[in-house]
Amino acid sequence: WVRSEPLGAGAQSGSFAGTVGLFNAGVADVSNASWSEVGRISPTVRLASGSYLGSSLTSAGNPIGVMGWTHCASESGGSANACVVPSGVTAAVFFGVSAYGVMRTGQTGSVPCSIAYFGDPAVGQSKACYYTALSGAGSVTTHIQVRPARLEVAAAAACGSFSYAGQPFGATVTAKNALNAVTQNYAGAVARSVNFSDSSGNANGSLSGSVPASSFSAGVATLANTVATAPVFSFSNKLTAPQTISLRATDTDGVNSSGYDGSQTLRSGRLQMSNAFGGDKSSLQIPLQLQYWSGKSWVKNSDDSCTVIPTASVVRAQTLNHNNSTATWSSAISSISLSGGSGFITLGAPSPSGTGTVDLSINLGSSSTGQSCLAANPASTGAGLPWLRSRQGNCASTFDRDPSARASFGVYTPEIQKSVHVRDVF
Repeated sequence: WVRSEPLGAGAQSGSFAGTVGLFNAGVADVSNASWSEVGRISPTVRLASGSYLGSSLTSAGNPIGVMGWTHCASESGGSANACVVPSGVTAAVFFGVSAYGVMRTGQTGSVPCSIAYFGDPAVGQSKACYYTALSGAGSVTTHIQVRPARLEVAAAAACGSFSYAGQPFGATVTAKNALNAVTQNYAGAVARSVNFSDSSGNANGSLSGSVPASSFSAGVATLANTVATAPVFSFSNKLTAPQTISLRATDTDGVNSSGYDGSQTLRSGRLQMSNAFGGDKSSLQIPLQLQYWSGKSWVKNSDDSCTVIPTASVVRAQTLNHNNSTATWSSAISSISLSGGSGFITLGAPSPSGTGTVDLSINLGSSSTGQSCLAANPASTGAGLPWLRSRQGNCASTFDRDPSARASFGVYTPEIQKSVHVRDVF
């Protein structure tokens, strides 16, 4: 067998195997033929003994000159005597003699029939060029296309041990042969685009995602969760308990990962903000908590190790004095911290001085306009975390609102002095 695709640097020849049966009426069948790689191959047959019926004569042959191969030029004509591929046709061009030669696929137009272009597959012998159309008018199948035996998928959680529903997660797809070895030729023109599906048939949502053929290198394609085509499973109902799906990959030739699918655990998440109050001479912390729907209630998501909120995504929607007039003081956002599912937004004390309230929200979307239930949503930088949106307040019945809260400076007794009952005895 002769590998006809892929060619060039990095292409693997792999190993061929097969058995030729006994000839009957001049015909013999090949059985158990296999190739450890993928691409396209053409058969080349040689007499094993090297001596036909003891005549010291041998015999060899291949599809060149038959099955749609057309003689187009001879080496004796030099580089000027080119093999001309018909207009609109992409062809494979063979350069050699008898069973000895080299082949280049993807050829169009005028192809030099020369050693300078192909190399010398048969030193000292006069060689010729033949072409066969691979696409376009006159295409004839003269090769055997060999595909991977299967694909294998490994899913990479986006947030530690899980991914949020609606959050893209990573995946690695590997093309393998029947002996469990990676087929390294599955790249370039040999690779195919791959689509993802949920083989578990989970009815709680839908899966999207794909792998472009160009992502494959040496039989492996790895998608980070930041890639536009990374897989993502979205719940149809925000109040859905944690689910586990099976990630199946299927290429455009129908090769899939059945029996070797990836697995991904999903949680429906949200971000909550709480009101806070304190003195007007010191900074104030606004509590944050990451939560997921357990199936019965929203609970703290202590496993979250991925969520980061930029300070530019915090929106100061409105600042008022204690008498509800528009304030001339401001309160700067000094930091945001999140760890183990909880954290704080730290606001600086009113500057230059003042008492009153600051209404805050976090823009979890990707645009400059948030979707909180506050009356105003000034321009901000979206955090790109839409899967943490939920139903916040009573401004909408949909689960697509940003969280919001109020920070109060010097209006109420500081929270550290909270009490249920105080009695002074004199």
